[in-house]
This record gives sequence, C-alpha cells and structure tokens, in this order.
Amino acid sequence: MTFTQNRADTMEQAGHSRRTFIKGAAATGLMAIAMGSTNHRAEAASFAKANLQDLTDADILNFALLLEHLEAEFYKGAVDSGVLTDYSVGILTRVRDDEIAHVEFLTTALKAAGMAEEDLSSVDAINTDAFDYSSEAVILEVAEALEETGVGAYTGAAALLDSKDFLAAAGSIEQIEARHHGALRWLNDKNPSPDRENALGIVLTIPEVQERAKPFLNS
Repeated sequence: MTFTQNRADTMEQAGHSRRTFIKGAAATGLMAIAMGSTNHRAEAASFAKANLQDLTDADILNFALLLEHLEAEFYKGAVDSGVLTDYSVGILTRVRDDEIAHVEFLTTALKAAGMAEEDLSSVDAINTDAFDYSSEAVILEVAEALEETGVGAYTGAAALLDSKDFLAAAGSIEQIEARHHGALRWLNDKNPSPDRENALGIVLTIPEVQERAKPFLNS
C-alpha cells in the first residue's frame, strides 16, 4: 500500500433583538483564530453573563448556523475551483457535504424549536465574492482556519446552552468539525492534533473571533 493510499484510507475512517444579535455578532467575527488568553472558559462565561442574558439556546445555535452557512459556501466554491489535486478535492468534497448537512440539520432543529423562518441565519449573509480560490495552498489554509474556528465555537457554546438536547446536537456537530480540522491540518503537512497546553482543544469567545469574518459577510 502506498503512503498516499494509506492517507486516503485513514481520512475515510477517520424577534428583532435576535436578528440584531446575529448581525452584530457576525460583524464582530467568526473566523479569527484564538491567539491570546489561556483562560477561555472563564472569558466565555463572563461574556455570556454580560451579553447573552436575553438569548435562548435557539439563538445561540442560530449563530452557529451562520458559521455553517459560511463553511458550506466556502467549500462549494473550493470543490468547483479547478485548482485542487484529485486527492484534496476528494476530501474537501466530503467536508462540503458534511457542512451542507449541518446547515440542514440546524435549520430543521431550529424550526422544530419554534424559530420563525425570517429569524433563521441565511446564506444571503455570506459574501462569496470574498473567497480566495487562487491556489490549493490558499484554499487549504483558509479551510484549516474555518475548521479550527468551528471546533472552538461549538466548544465555547457548550457552556452557554441549557438544553441537553441542544447540547448533544452541538456536540455531535463538533465531533465532525474536529475531524475536518485534523484532516485539513494533515493536508497542510501538520500534525492532525495541534500542540496545545495540557492537550486541551481551542475554546473561542466572540471577542476572539472579531476581525476576519467581516470580509466574508455582507453588511
């Protein structure tokens, strides 16, 4: 079995206030990679206490839905870009399909929870013209950042959710996002498991994800 075949086999196994929050939070960002504080859980709890008092579990998952729309749209373009190798396009096609499924899953769950159609995060918020598909290297680096952000966002949201059902749903999505992240790091010639203190994963708060989402969202 060749090294490439082994890698491939491994990968295969392997009202208004709510809308204002979603828009405002998105404007402050979803894509920045956490670089600073090591006390993310305390910061997440502090931020939630100060800013999320009027939000329901559905509101928080609606925010996650916005990120899933962003990921899904990015991967649709990446797969169709024509610049990826066959190996990479095979993996990113699977990731694309997962992100589309996440959008559908969260949309269905939020509707079942009573959220109105007009309050749901929409693909219309995504500025697809901002995506850079100029080379495979660029695509894979952005993809890695997106997946790290997805994992950190779901981990950060866990402490904010009251419903065990919603927590289980978020956790099931996070498992897949983490696998995506490992796969993208592998494609970028990095260890699939990031070197982090105490072997703990990333936890993101909204302030930590401020700067890099703006180009990818319509104003």
